[in-house]
Amino acid sequence: MEIRNGKLSDLEELHENFVHAKGLTHYSINNDYMYIVEDKGKIIAFLYGDKTIFSNSGILLGLEVLKEYRHKGIATNLIKRFENDLKHKYCKQILVFFNNNDNQLEFYRKVGFKQEDILYAELKEI
Repeated sequence: MEIRNGKLSDLEELHENFVHAKGLTHYSINNDYMYIVEDKGKIIAFLYGDKTIFSNSGILLGLEVLKEYRHKGIATNLIKRFENDLKHKYCKQILVFFNNNDNQLEFYRKVGFKQEDILYAELKEI
């Protein structure tokens, strides 16, 4: 399994099979930081990130691996690819936001993220 850049033709399959891909658009796919992993022609994982405009930071906006492919190092390899590409753009850090989920927290800590500050978010439905 290799990591490749996203293509516009991936959008429909991503929307159908990945919860965290529902908000992806053609802009997301054409981004330099959209990565896809396939197995036998089927998309099994993706990472979508970006580089912040006014700082030397990247931001991880979406990462998901299909359940049956988890715990095989795929997400870790996607993050490494993202890190390497950001380093070439002189970025020095990556920021990630995620739901308060012990599995996600454990994973991000395992791949080297650490808590810098606590961010609280409030949501008001209208």
